[in-house]
Amino acid sequence: MALATTGTVLELSGVTLRDYSARKLTLAVGLIDAGELAYDVNGTLRDLTMEQFRKYTFAISCTDVDVPVLDGVWKGAPVTLTMLPYSGMTEDVEDTQQTFSCLVSGWSTSNDEWGRMTGWTLNLTEI
Repeated sequence: MALATTGTVLELSGVTLRDYSARKLTLAVGLIDAGELAYDVNGTLRDLTMEQFRKYTFAISCTDVDVPVLDGVWKGAPVTLTMLPYSGMTEDVEDTQQTFSCLVSGWSTSNDEWGRMTGWTLNLTEI
């Protein structure tokens, strides 16, 4: 639907980020919880994760004066996330963009009445 506001290295389609809702974003990247580590009979730790389950989760959060338009963004809604890679996610951190097709796994908002700030978090899981 809309791209992130200017001045960020993140772009989202499927969620509307309006002005004053997405400055100084925080992006946390993790792994989906679908793998398993187990010890074999010799006491050696083995990775039993199947290759197709090596996917990422993303949590985008921000505190600003406005909140993005999250009405109608339900669990399972498709979102495309384009970003510059984290150092550590890839060896080549040249300005190489990475694009991930994701589904919304949840979101939340909060309101600091006295501080006149609104916080929000959007959780995404790679397809």
